Amino acid sequence: MIGTASWDKVSHLVITEVFRYLGNNDRFNASLVCKDWSDAVYTPQIWRRMKLKITGEDEVKDEKKVKLAEKVGEWVRDVEISFRTHTKRPTDDDTTLVAPTERTVDDTSRILYSLHKAKLTKFELSDLAAYRWDESDLPLSSRKLYESLNKFIETQSSLEWFNMTDCSISMATGLKILENVSLLNSNTLQEFFIRDFFDTDSVGDNGLHSEPAFRSLMTRFTQLTSVEMCYHCLDEEILLGLARNCAENFQILRVQCKDNEPCLHTISSPTWREVRRFCPNLWVDMEFEFFNYIPDITRLLPLGMPLNIVVYDSDIEDDDCNDLFYQLYYFTDILVNLTIWIKSESIPEELVNFLKACRNLKSLEYEGKLLEQHVVAICEAQKEGKLKLNNCDLKVNSREDDIEDSMARIGTEYGPIFAAQNAQFNIVRNTIK
Repeated sequence: MIGTASWDKVSHLVITEVFRYLGNNDRFNASLVCKDWSDAVYTPQIWRRMKLKITGEDEVKDEKKVKLAEKVGEWVRDVEISFRTHTKRPTDDDTTLVAPTERTVDDTSRILYSLHKAKLTKFELSDLAAYRWDESDLPLSSRKLYESLNKFIETQSSLEWFNMTDCSISMATGLKILENVSLLNSNTLQEFFIRDFFDTDSVGDNGLHSEPAFRSLMTRFTQLTSVEMCYHCLDEEILLGLARNCAENFQILRVQCKDNEPCLHTISSPTWREVRRFCPNLWVDMEFEFFNYIPDITRLLPLGMPLNIVVYDSDIEDDDCNDLFYQLYYFTDILVNLTIWIKSESIPEELVNFLKACRNLKSLEYEGKLLEQHVVAICEAQKEGKLKLNNCDLKVNSREDDIEDSMARIGTEYGPIFAAQNAQFNIVRNTIK
């Protein structure tokens, strides 16, 4: 006869292992069941990684997260904090950031204080909610948060991963934070992500790369493998410095370039070739974000390197859309992966010709408006060997219901052709209103 299973017969080690797979809320609830479960929940090995989102939308939930950090903070090695303020949406197309409450900022500061005894290897703080004011005009809550952040960074000397993207903080405050990171972690930091870390309004027309303090701190790192930054943070001297100091360790560089970039400097092809000599395994990811017009994107020209490009726009006209693909012709010999999101009604007439010119293209992800003949032309190019994609993912924006039939027909006809070439092919309708 088989006995009835009982949780009180399960060993502490097994319960602890189970709790490792639970989220924070489930762990918290489990800790309230009994003393044994509480002891199992609050053990160092299951709190190596902690993910917290402070929103200000529910003070009770935020307080639980603060108390959790206070209880387990010294055990954490990998922390991800997402800081989001209330948003109001006057219309479906408009989102307005609202300044955080004192309580929200205080909660985040308390969490950072609770982590100061931790020996973090990974720190991520994102969505800091854009304070686009001069340092002297910052509200008290903002200054308090930045002070807490700086004091926290001063306690960390074992970081391997530092990520503060989408923060848009002032240049003066940002430089103080990065100065501490570089001084304390120059020989341990491997992954460094500062995309949209600085508020571009505070950077100025010459770009952050022209700031001596920033140039100095970027020369200190020696172990970086991955770097993500905005184009205004990069110039030839900084790029070559990273290549020389990190050499073969340096494998991924992600650069974001927007149409409102504060600078128009150029990184020459000889510089990129020199970088390639120091870093033979380096891949370059370029992300272009366009809202108003298509700038001259050829200024980066990383010739001789494997290249991934991500392009997305908000609302560009037909002529601008075609101009984008004319410029992308500069990259046809080196482009490996291409991701494009065209949110406007533009139909890129030059897309097919451009793709046929990309000899080394392996992956295409496209979302935007396309006519049936454009999709068929891409598939025919694959069939004839003019394209050699391993992955082709097409999301066709359309208001018309009858496009479903044509896409199904295309999928039926060309899906087996891609499959016979060991390639993935997916085409779906992306309904727009």
